[in-house]
Amino acid sequence: MIGNFSATALSFYLFYMIGVIEWPHDPSLFLLGMFYMAWWSVSVAIIVAAWSERSDIVEHVWAPISYIYMPVSGFFYLAQWLPIPVRDLALAVMPSLHCYEMIRGGLFGSRLQVFYDLSYLSFVLAILTLFGLWMMRGVRQYIQFD
Repeated sequence: MIGNFSATALSFYLFYMIGVIEWPHDPSLFLLGMFYMAWWSVSVAIIVAAWSERSDIVEHVWAPISYIYMPVSGFFYLAQWLPIPVRDLALAVMPSLHCYEMIRGGLFGSRLQVFYDLSYLSFVLAILTLFGLWMMRGVRQYIQFD
């Protein structure tokens, strides 16, 4: 997370200094989106870590799954571009889309119409985190030292 935040800050600083981007319209929303993105990443990492200790197949399958997920995660498109039924489905099943929408809302302000729901996102991420921690609790019996 520190590396991600550092890369974001450095990239933003460089682009801001050369005049490519402006100062964020709403820095607090931008940082909140970054916080939720970090929480999403940690909750998924906990679950994948626990599963990978229980099954060797997860280690081999996770890399392709993560690359396949990237184009549908919300990184490459705006929720505004989607037809309403598809947008509603995407917002219901992809917490990362809410995070990206908050980041965009913080950067661009009212120039973009953004869609996110903090209560839904907080609830889903809390459930995923608790599920990951519950899975981690029993992982000790599966660890093998070489």
